[in-house]
Amino acid sequence: MQMVLHNIIVKAPKYNGNTLYRFTKPGDKTDFKIGEIYQPLHSLTTTTEDWKQNKSDVYIIKTLPKNETQAHNLYVIYNQGNENQVNFLEGTSFKITDIEQIEDTTYKRI
Repeated sequence: MQMVLHNIIVKAPKYNGNTLYRFTKPGDKTDFKIGEIYQPLHSLTTTTEDWKQNKSDVYIIKTLPKNETQAHNLYVIYNQGNENQVNFLEGTSFKITDIEQIEDTTYKRI
């Protein structure tokens, strides 16, 4: 199944923007330290929209230029509910550069 998802992701056009968001789910890593490198073993689903829900931790991802990024626009292939879904290939590395507490919550913007 993971190979099928990988093949779909690589066929989607590369993301050509600056910032993506992942609203964490149970099981997502959230106990980061600044400077840490995070490399999930699975593809990482994100969105172009900052919903400012304050209901979970949020990964804020500054992307590499289009010719270097591992982010692909899945919403171009299939757009579910007008969500602009962008997926990173499994094994993509992310460097933690900032951790900020979300005001009046126990959640963080990472």
